[in-house]
Amino acid sequence: MREEGQIIIIAIIAIAIAFAGESALNFYKYGGDLYVEKYTAYLSPEGNLTEDYEYGVYGNYRMLYRVWNAPLIYEGKLNKPYIKILEINCSYIPYIKDYYGNVFASSYKEEIAYLAFRNEAGCFNPSGYKHGKYSVQYKYIIYPPVNYDNNLYHMNIKLADKHVPYRDVEIVLDNSSGSIVNVYSHPPMEMERNGDFYIIHGKSQKNGMIEVEMLFRNASPKFLYHEDGLMEKVREENNAYRMKYEISLLFSSALKYLTLLFPLIIFAIYYLHGREKKYTIPRYLSTIPKKRKPWMVNLVFKGDAMDFDMHGFYATLLDLHRRGIIEIENEGKELKIKILKDKEMDWYEKKVIRFLKKYSINGAFSTEKLKEKIRNYKGDTYNLSKIQNDFNDIRRVRNGSEFIINGRYTMLKFFAASLLLFLLSAILFAIFHQKYPPLLNAMIYSLLLSIQFLITIPAPSTLFGKWRKDYYREKLEWNSFKRFLLDMAHLEKYEMKDINMWKEWLVYATALGIGKKVAKQLKKMNIPIPEADMIPYVYIAFASTSHTLSTTYSSSTGGGGGIGAGGGFGGGGAGGR
Repeated sequence: MREEGQIIIIAIIAIAIAFAGESALNFYKYGGDLYVEKYTAYLSPEGNLTEDYEYGVYGNYRMLYRVWNAPLIYEGKLNKPYIKILEINCSYIPYIKDYYGNVFASSYKEEIAYLAFRNEAGCFNPSGYKHGKYSVQYKYIIYPPVNYDNNLYHMNIKLADKHVPYRDVEIVLDNSSGSIVNVYSHPPMEMERNGDFYIIHGKSQKNGMIEVEMLFRNASPKFLYHEDGLMEKVREENNAYRMKYEISLLFSSALKYLTLLFPLIIFAIYYLHGREKKYTIPRYLSTIPKKRKPWMVNLVFKGDAMDFDMHGFYATLLDLHRRGIIEIENEGKELKIKILKDKEMDWYEKKVIRFLKKYSINGAFSTEKLKEKIRNYKGDTYNLSKIQNDFNDIRRVRNGSEFIINGRYTMLKFFAASLLLFLLSAILFAIFHQKYPPLLNAMIYSLLLSIQFLITIPAPSTLFGKWRKDYYREKLEWNSFKRFLLDMAHLEKYEMKDINMWKEWLVYATALGIGKKVAKQLKKMNIPIPEADMIPYVYIAFASTSHTLSTTYSSSTGGGGGIGAGGGFGGGGAGGR
């Protein structure tokens, strides 16, 4: 596949990650099987508060409630700031569990006492709520701490900070007394003045803060505390808060656009770091581009320039056979290899010869004898692991760096930078998420950005890197040579050519992963090459041996419960009330 196509595939996956992540984020913030469709609060500076909730219930729930962090009482009073609940209106059993743990309900007191939190009021349905919408109203008198500077009173009421999503929020501040001087909402929401009322509109994500801060002139609070310069302090604090909120909003928006525009980012990286020179190469090339060892062709030019596979091993065996260093014979399922000489080889070929010698019996390597040996070692993980390591060793070739600048390292640097951005966002969220809800978005979008960069790392090493010198031309030539070998019409032109040329072509076809296909075509063309008959047996014999090793080794190592935390069998859990 051309590099442009690879980039497009990565871009599509990245966009899918961005939209899936955004959908999951929105579901967390405003979805779920329980949420508040509409929340309306009526509040006056005198401390009268009425809350109307319209719950959307789509899970298994028996209790719809409202809990406070401040002390909540139904009877009596306290000598510190508290909330006194006056009335609950709902369709089922209203209940209160107060600051002291006392439960007030018409029935099911013991069950409510066990299930409810302190400072909680709600509506209990013993048989469970059916899916749908339910309204609950709460009426209170609140006795908050009030600051006074001999001129103005100051009150800050936090209506929520731990809660299900509120999809629609409306806060109505009663200013019929005309005492309100300034109103601030946290986080900033839309605010309008309508006659004697301030009306605040917005919404609140799951566990988002809803807070109203007021300065007013006339009051007779129960809990009064003196503090100088209230007007200036409140204005400065709220101006600073709004500026920081806007920064957090800008930060989260920037990260969102980075995830959504990620395709442009990787196209830019590709343009700067991965774009290759243009070469004009014939579509079909009938000559071997360059005399290279088959294993090197497999490593560098078959697929990714850093990935070696068993085709390189098979091609090396065929090449050693062609050069008279080994002799390969097949008898049914059994593949036998004899070593004829041990010279004129490079380091990988020597590694292959050492492997064959190590598992030879009476001077000959046999795949069937090796499989028999593996089966006899069943349960002996020590000896099986040694054979496994030897097999892995002949498949382990990582020596293509002289041909390319590995783009995976480039993308790894971008991933590391995005990971640092995610860690910064996570720390900011952990510390400031109550005050600045957009930091949740920033954390999630930075995580998505890290995931997007992560998926680019396994991409072909030359996609965001470059071929050194003129090796890209050679890569294109090997691709043309591969197309030539797969095209019967072109091959037929060379029917009467030298047999040694066909043997060499077959070796390189194997290195390029098309050995079996080319061998079939040579047989159709009646070209008398024994190696063409041999190739299927080489593939099958070693694949069968590898399969025998892996299954025997797996059954010997077994399985079971892990040791330590998290290693047990099974698991699971649930939640809700």
